[in-house]
Amino acid sequence: MTTVFSIDKPIDIERVATCDRRFEYEPSMYPGLIFRKKEPRIGFTIFSSGRVVSTGGKNVEDVQIAINEMIEGLQKAGVAIENMPTPKICNLVAVTDFGCKIDIETLSSRMANAIYEPEQFPAIIFRADQGKLVVLIFSSGKAILTGARTYGSLEKAYDIVKRTMDEAGVSLR
Repeated sequence: MTTVFSIDKPIDIERVATCDRRFEYEPSMYPGLIFRKKEPRIGFTIFSSGRVVSTGGKNVEDVQIAINEMIEGLQKAGVAIENMPTPKICNLVAVTDFGCKIDIETLSSRMANAIYEPEQFPAIIFRADQGKLVVLIFSSGKAILTGARTYGSLEKAYDIVKRTMDEAGVSLR
């Protein structure tokens, strides 16, 4: 899960990095301040504008717990935060296993909105739900769904893939 939110004020990220060892800052490598929480495993990139991006969360509750810890570290470094930020989901990623091998050459030739170029990438790239969600379908029977903003849209994309595979007449072998 990827979320974004704002702290609503500029942050002196160099100062924060020197005040708390949990924050990492390498301006020659990346312009953001990094905060990593080990459990649950979530990473934050904090920009001097106050914009924050989190990655790795499994659910919003875990992200909020990690935000609280990050905010505590910022406050100890002298950043005054008046309002607790609310994360907004901007990308959900899910992995599924259809439980059998898939003939992706045949499937790709029968699916609309699908691209398969085995010389460049070993999976079908299928655009579901008007192209907003992308599903990578591998011959192993596994698939990665990405681009959703809600759990419901992930479920919808999964249903679209299953229905499209059935309509294409490709059996899951």
